[in-house]
Amino acid sequence: MTASEQHAAPGSTVQVTATLRNLGRTPVSDPTVSFYAGPPETGTLLAAVTVPGPLGFKEWILVELDVTRFGGLQLISAEVTHSGDIELDNNQAAVDLGTLPAATFLTVTDSQIHADALKLWWLPPPVYGVDGYRVLRSDVPGGPYELVGESTTPIYHDLMLEVGGTYYYVVQAYDADCVLSDHSQQAAGTCPGCPHACGDLDGSGGAVDLNDFATFAVCFGQIGPIPGCDMVAFACTDMNEDGTVDLNDFSTFAIVYGQISSNTVPNCLE
Repeated sequence: MTASEQHAAPGSTVQVTATLRNLGRTPVSDPTVSFYAGPPETGTLLAAVTVPGPLGFKEWILVELDVTRFGGLQLISAEVTHSGDIELDNNQAAVDLGTLPAATFLTVTDSQIHADALKLWWLPPPVYGVDGYRVLRSDVPGGPYELVGESTTPIYHDLMLEVGGTYYYVVQAYDADCVLSDHSQQAAGTCPGCPHACGDLDGSGGAVDLNDFATFAVCFGQIGPIPGCDMVAFACTDMNEDGTVDLNDFSTFAIVYGQISSNTVPNCLE
């Protein structure tokens, strides 16, 4: 059973589709598919659709219903009934219109603006109504994970980490009704002894110089990694973390240019 749109806006119309397939050897005549708000045993009947038969062995047909989206979780189920049915275990299916998909492409890099910290960023789920994200961390791969913070944007800096420690992260999206997505895929990072200071794009630990400017120039005007400006370089040059390497970032870079990177105080966003 599927829905035409996942986590749609309240008040919108979503089409749910149940696939009716005859797995028995005997043709089925006039089966009825009943749609419910909630489970069939306790839910409210929304509609009952009788399918013209007969439906032969392994033949199938799609049965569709338009449903108005409400907020929060919204389980829609379907149950097929017909005379002579012997096996009932596979006569029900369901889809929840309020389920949030997980964030994707979680990435962990050195923080460019905080010492003893890691920067996390990820792609938001492409649906309506994501209010924010929970960031969870573990000291071992696979968890268990503990909540370390929340963010309303797909970026998070995990601070005051142990130097040399390796940390494992997952992210959960949430909405205004406190619906949580599944965990993202896990990503890991190791807290460096001394992360790149502001403007030290090549991590040399020396002056913010022409080598750093060359990295900035390649990334300038971009909205994501490209050849010559990899994921770490893009994260470093997007100094105000607005998703684009632009003149605002260049203004920050210009302030620290020529300084010894270990003395570039205050940091970019402080």
